[in-house]
This record gives sequence, structure tokens and C-alpha cells, in this order.
Amino acid sequence: MQVRLPQRTAKVFILYLILKAGPAIASPVEGSRNDLPDMQSIEQMALDHSLDLQKNRIDARMADEETFNSYRQFFPSVSVSYRRNRTVARRDFDNGRYSVQLNVSQPVYDGGKTALRAKLAELNRARIRDRKILLRNEIRFEARKIYLSVQRAIAQLEIQRASLKRSAALLERSRVELRNGLITRLDYSEIKNRHQSARLSLKSQKEKLRQAVQDLCILTGIGVSRFQGIRLLDLSELQINTNRLSHEELSASASNQHPEMIKARRTLYQAREEHDIANNYYLPRIALTARYGKTGQRWPPETAEWGFGFSISFRGLNSTLSNNLGYNRSQNGTSRSVNSAGKLDLLNELNNESRILRQRKKLMSARRRVANLRELLPLRVKNLIQELWQRRRELDLQRKTAKTGKKRFQADSIRYENGNLSLEEYREEEMRMIRSTEQLRQKQSSLLLFVARMERELGLSPRQLQILKPHYLSQADSRRFFRNLFSEGLNQ
Repeated sequence: MQVRLPQRTAKVFILYLILKAGPAIASPVEGSRNDLPDMQSIEQMALDHSLDLQKNRIDARMADEETFNSYRQFFPSVSVSYRRNRTVARRDFDNGRYSVQLNVSQPVYDGGKTALRAKLAELNRARIRDRKILLRNEIRFEARKIYLSVQRAIAQLEIQRASLKRSAALLERSRVELRNGLITRLDYSEIKNRHQSARLSLKSQKEKLRQAVQDLCILTGIGVSRFQGIRLLDLSELQINTNRLSHEELSASASNQHPEMIKARRTLYQAREEHDIANNYYLPRIALTARYGKTGQRWPPETAEWGFGFSISFRGLNSTLSNNLGYNRSQNGTSRSVNSAGKLDLLNELNNESRILRQRKKLMSARRRVANLRELLPLRVKNLIQELWQRRRELDLQRKTAKTGKKRFQADSIRYENGNLSLEEYREEEMRMIRSTEQLRQKQSSLLLFVARMERELGLSPRQLQILKPHYLSQADSRRFFRNLFSEGLNQ
């Protein structure tokens, strides 16, 4: 039994199947490894290739080890000793040919110095983490700058190619006019010289593009021989939305996460802690000690002995007083002893006052730095926003100027062909149009780079502003352009 669908229903059903299968067919092409990298992909490739980031990872591991070692100071130090001797003493406490001892020392209080070392280790680890974020942003900015330099060189190359094409057409036309006696040989020579100048300009622009490509390959680790091109931006679709910008929000964000502010706050924290430690140098240092061991004439020794005590030291009047007190006892209480020892180091802390003054100076500088940044960052945000608005207005104006110049040149070309415009006026109008187009491309790429610089100077992550969304040419158009360049020997 066959069921026939109405013709309209069948078409709708077939269209539904095509649309449903479309993404499954297109996705492998879109995600192909042979696709040319866009700006974000170039940034990631630069991050993966960066030697500074690899060194930063090693620094981070070293900081983890130093942090662990700093916290190790809070735990007791343990040592095991062994001795073998002969003695004529008749005390059970130290009598014996063999001795094995376990010694433990536990610091209890040292005026905050051990805690400060742990805090500084944590602070150093945080600084390395901040350094990693800053490095990533710097590398991304450098990758975007080189990417845009390639894009700008390509735009200039296209302008020079169009100029050379017009110059070649004008040269061919002037050849015919020379044979017909419509122009003088002097005019023809001038046109020919300008055509040669256009060829040299095109060659120079190709060299600039080759240099920009080499810089990109060095940054990303791509061999020049393996470079296939990049996905080109469609600068004609460049739009910027400044409605998202808020001076208050950006100022608050910069005050919280700007690298300079984070660094200044960490420096202030360290200076405050070190200043407090320097002022509290007179606080005592206290540690507990304990020991356990065995002695005897045979191995293993059998007579047990143990002891405990504490040590304390004071600082004051530029001197240090230390005192140790301990209690020792042997197995079954056959031997007991109490020992006490003291030491006074006179005038061994004469540089303490200068240390306090030095830390006070560092604390004052750190406080002033934080206060200055709180005043400076909002002003920097305001200036950057104003400059962004100014650049956007200049771009809009330049677009209109370039569009008007192109129309005027097209009209003057017709007038020149009709003999109503001199050669000098025609060339002057052409150069005016070329400069206008070059300025437009320059402002477009400069605006993209300025947004990246604005994010960097405000301490924001890339694309955090969300005021500009780049548009790209298709993969086929970008690949076709670079294929033509490679045929001309760009990657030689």
C-alpha cells in the first residue's frame, strides 16, 4: 500500500530534512583543522608558544615549594642521632657504649617572624599568579597587534595593486595617444615614470607584508614555510557600540582588578607586616624541646632516657638575652638532672632603629602609591573613553570622506577620458583618493588596536569591554587571497 503526500506537503517535508541535515554536513567543514586561524586563534597559538609563560609555570612551582617550606617552620624539627663510645662514668643516664637519640624542637612563638615568612611566601605565589595573568594579556595584545599589522599591510597592498592597475591602464592608453599624436612624448614619459613608481611601491608593500608575516610566525611558532595565511577581517563591517561603556563601572572594575592596583595593595600589605615586625623586635622567642633515647653496652641498647625543656630569648636595649631550661631522667628514675643555661649578647642589635625607619619609609611609599592610583585610574578611564569616542567620530568622518573621494575620482576619470580634465589634475585626484582610502584603513585597524590597548591599560581581560565584534571574510575568500600571494613568492 503506497501513501501519497500532497505536493506542497512533500516539498515542506524535503525542506525540513535538508535543514535538519545541514548542520551535520557543514560542521566538519567549519571546524576543520585546515581552516585559517582568526584573531582569537592567533592569540591562543601565541600563548601556547610563549617561553615567558613556560618560565612562569616553573616560577609558580618554585613558589609552591617555598610556601610549603615556610609552613614547615610551624611544625617541630626532628633529628635522630647515634653514637658509640666507652665511658668510665657510673651514671645510668649516660653510661653505655651505644646510644640512639630522638630530638624534637617545636617553636611556639617568635614574635610573628615565622608567620611573616609564610605570609610573604603566599604573597610571592599570588604575585606570580598575577604575573601570569599579566603575561597572558600582554601576549594576547602583542598577537593582536601583529595580526592587525598583517591586516593593515594587506589593506595597503590592495590599495597599491588598484593604483598599479589604474596606472597600467593609463600607460596603455597614453601609448595609443602618443602614436596618434594626442599627447607629447614628455607627457608619456611622465606617465611611464609614475607607473614605474607604482610598481616599486607595490614591491615595497609586499616586503612590509612579508616582514609582518615573519613576525607573526615567530610569535606563534609557525614556520614561515608552513604558514598558510590568516582569516582576514572585513573592515567595512567594523562597528563599535559605546553605549555599553559606563565610567562608573569601568572605574570600579579598574580599581579592583587593575594590575597596578593589585600590585600596590600587595606591596602595601607586605610593607605593613614588615613594619609591624620591625617595631615588635622586642617580643620573645619561645620553643619547646624534647628528647628520647636508649643507651647500653650491647646492641640494641636497652636503658631508656628522656628529657624535655624550653628555650626563651628576649630582645631589648639593642641586646639579646637567651635562656634554656631542661629536665632529664633515665629509666626507673635511677638518674635525674636539671640544667639551665643563659647567654647575654650585648649591643648586637644596633641596626634595629635604622631597620624600623627603612620599613616606615617603605610603608609611606606604599600608602601613597595606593592613594595615587585611586585618583589616577578614574581619570585614565575618563580619558580613554573620550579618546574612544573621538576615534569613532573620526572613523565615521573618514568613511564619508573616502566615499566622497571615490565618487569624485570616478567622475574625474570620465572627464579625463573625455578630454575635459588635464593629466596633472587627474593624478592629483587619484592621489587624494588613495590617501583617503589609506587613512580609512589605518583608522579602522587603529581602532581595533586601541580597543585592545584600552582593555590592557584598564586591567581588563581581552574582549571584556564587549563594545566591538570583529567580522571576518569567508574562509574561501581569505584562502584565495593568500594563495595568490604565495604564487607571487610571499613565503619565500
